[in-house]
Amino acid sequence: MQGDDVDTVRSAIWNNLPQEKKFSPERVAQITSRFRTVHGDGNSATVFRGTSGGSRVAVKCRKRGSEQGEKAFLTEIVVHSRMGNHPKIVGFLGCGLHSQSRMAYIVCEFMPNGSLESHIQANLRQFSWRRILQVLIDVATAISHLHSLGIAHRDIASRNILLDADLRGKLNDFGLCKLPLDAGCYFHEPVYPRIPSTLDFDVYRFGMVLFEVLHKRQCLDRQRSVLGWMQTLMTRGSHTVQDSANIQASWRSSGRSAVSSRSMGVIQRLAFRCVHSCSCYRPSISQVLDQLRHAAHY
Repeated sequence: MQGDDVDTVRSAIWNNLPQEKKFSPERVAQITSRFRTVHGDGNSATVFRGTSGGSRVAVKCRKRGSEQGEKAFLTEIVVHSRMGNHPKIVGFLGCGLHSQSRMAYIVCEFMPNGSLESHIQANLRQFSWRRILQVLIDVATAISHLHSLGIAHRDIASRNILLDADLRGKLNDFGLCKLPLDAGCYFHEPVYPRIPSTLDFDVYRFGMVLFEVLHKRQCLDRQRSVLGWMQTLMTRGSHTVQDSANIQASWRSSGRSAVSSRSMGVIQRLAFRCVHSCSCYRPSISQVLDQLRHAAHY
């Protein structure tokens, strides 16, 4: 079923969903203790903590609003159904879609250590260089899985990288994904179609995450545009030996373990390749993954 009618796609998704992944409003209310504990709140959804089958879960509840927001929610369900379970992607347990109330829920694995974004805001104090490299490898592995299925994420960002109890990374939030033509139930046009839908755009966005990790600050903030921040790095020569020394000194502060200059150099060069203005010069996500693993060996 392909088209742009929200009700048609919603119905098709629900009918194709396995019974064990269908959550009634009563069941959602029960596992969240009637939506008692808010875990996070965004523009389009509120996330509640819950318990199901003895395990902690997160329940994402769509806020009533624009049709684009509803399309994003439905797209996320389709993507999860297509991807199946993957160790580096936040686990999808099921959903609730209710035509009369227009409410929609996604029930997923609970990630106790929040987002990479929140840790960047805290100067990555909990992370050694080796540990943050492992998170980057985790996320690149998840992106590689998406790309192998012909799916472009289109919203790779530190806020969409969540951390489990062991501070390992998992990719989240698939509402903006662009699916291949044979995906089945989906919309003709992805949500916010002006955002690039190519796989190399995911690589570009991952490059920005690399810069955030290197400099322990966000690319996407309210004070400066992404382009302005990147241009500042380019202008001052952030790929130079001096800047490498400054970054290493920053990572070695506060009693951090040793940081290999070779390892950091690999990541710096990789970050610049990922954000190259000409997409044809950007590496594939498989090449990115190879370089990350190479950096981890130093």
